[in-house]
Amino acid sequence: MADLPEPKIEWHRYRRYVYRCRCCQRTCQGRGDLELPGAHSGPRARLLTCYGRAHLGISLGKTQDLLHDFFGLTISRAGLLGHLRWGGQLFAPVVDELLDLLRQSPVVQGDETGWRINGQPAWAWCFRDPRLALFLIDRHRSRDVLIRTLGASFARTLVSDFYAVYNGLDGAKQRCLVHLLRERAKLREQLPWQSVRAFIQPLIELFQDAIQLGKDREKLGPKAFFPAYQRLIVRFDDVLLKTQSSHPDCVRIWKRLYKPCDELFTFLDDPAVPADNNGTERDIRSLAAARSDGGTHRADWSAAAFARLKSIIVTGMKNQVRFIQYGIEVVRAKLRGERLPLP
Repeated sequence: MADLPEPKIEWHRYRRYVYRCRCCQRTCQGRGDLELPGAHSGPRARLLTCYGRAHLGISLGKTQDLLHDFFGLTISRAGLLGHLRWGGQLFAPVVDELLDLLRQSPVVQGDETGWRINGQPAWAWCFRDPRLALFLIDRHRSRDVLIRTLGASFARTLVSDFYAVYNGLDGAKQRCLVHLLRERAKLREQLPWQSVRAFIQPLIELFQDAIQLGKDREKLGPKAFFPAYQRLIVRFDDVLLKTQSSHPDCVRIWKRLYKPCDELFTFLDDPAVPADNNGTERDIRSLAAARSDGGTHRADWSAAAFARLKSIIVTGMKNQVRFIQYGIEVVRAKLRGERLPLP
């Protein structure tokens, strides 16, 4: 069988080259390794849309201007929404795998903030550890969200504020002492001096000493650390049991501290547990840009896609992984039918 003639290569106005058969003169074009089936824009433009909305917090209108002015791409708002849907579907298996890893983490921090879906109240949740950050947008702020996210049998240590929903999980807990200090500092300026001297100021000093004791653990050594820890617990019991103030705010604080008193000093028992929830607050604070500039969401699917993209971007930043490079690796792996890499 005679060899077929090789195709003739010609330059094209919009493509780098096309192939033209020397026999039938029909043109054909090969598919690049990053060409998406049925797509009018490549993965880099789509990933830029996802990055701009989920990380930079810019609106879809500003994303249209960015793509047009800098790259000459004219894409409608509906097309950009399609990019976000594509990104949410692309990274969904990765987020599920990251969530399984988070459930195995010995210490998980959680927090939530207000959100809106189609003008209705919703909540943006963040669960993280030093290497992972998982975001979830839900219409509810109930225990069911925690169960779906962390599992009913979650028995690790959970660091959170004093929101009552977190009581529904088993396992050890650490309540954020920084929340307590902020509230006590505000009350110190509002309450009568008698209540401040008898109850508020002793609590402020006690929690400040507890945080400092946790920082000095290695410097003190076990022989000095554990006696100091015991003295701290005695001081705390004295403040709660000997408080005589009848001011309503003092009574409210007393009730708030008495029930979860075993959840205030977990960080002194386990050095891997932080005394505050500042890490989650930093991660969830970045949602404010998207909330204030681009608004929130009109549908549940766009909220879910946004949360997945945010999870991938923030987790990659914790591990020094650039989103654009990682996104291209995921696209290549998906087109080849391979297992998607983790950020």
